[in-house]
Amino acid sequence: KQVAEVISLPEQPGKPLREFTDEAHAIIVRLGEIDREMLEQAKNLMIIAKHGVGYDNIDIEAATQKKVVVINTPLDNAESVAEHDLGLMLAINKKIVVADRSIRLSKPKPREDLVGVELKVGDRVLYGKYSGTEVRLDDEDYLIARESDVLAVITG
Repeated sequence: KQVAEVISLPEQPGKPLREFTDEAHAIIVRLGEIDREMLEQAKNLMIIAKHGVGYDNIDIEAATQKKVVVINTPLDNAESVAEHDLGLMLAINKKIVVADRSIRLSKPKPREDLVGVELKVGDRVLYGKYSGTEVRLDDEDYLIARESDVLAVITG
C-alpha cells in the first residue's frame, strides 16, 4: 500500500527546492535553505527533518508560527566528526600539509622545518559525553590531560 510519494532532489543550482513544496507533507533536508517564503508556500507541510547538526538553513521562527515540527540528527555523524578531528590534529602536529604543499610547489623545505611534535600516547583515552560549557575531570583524568599534547573535548 503506497502511503507517500518520495521525491529525491539532490542540491542543484537553478533547481530550487521551493518548486516542489506546494504539496509536501514532509521535507528531509541537509544543506538546502528552508526560508519563510518556502514555508508559507508549503500548505500541507507538517515536519522538516534536518540531517545533521544545527538549523542554520531553516527559518525556525517561521516554522514555529506555521506549527511545523523541525527535528535534526545531532549525533548521527559524531563518530565521523571525532575521527576527522583526530586526523586534523595529527596532520597539524606532524606538519603533513606544509610538507605536501612544499613538495607539490617544487619548493621543498629543510627537514628541520618539517619536524612535527611527537605525540604522547597513553594507555587510556578520556571519553565521555559532556553537556554545557564546563568539563570536570577527576584527579587522575586531570593528570593525564595535563601531560597530553592534544586534548579534545566534544560536547553534545
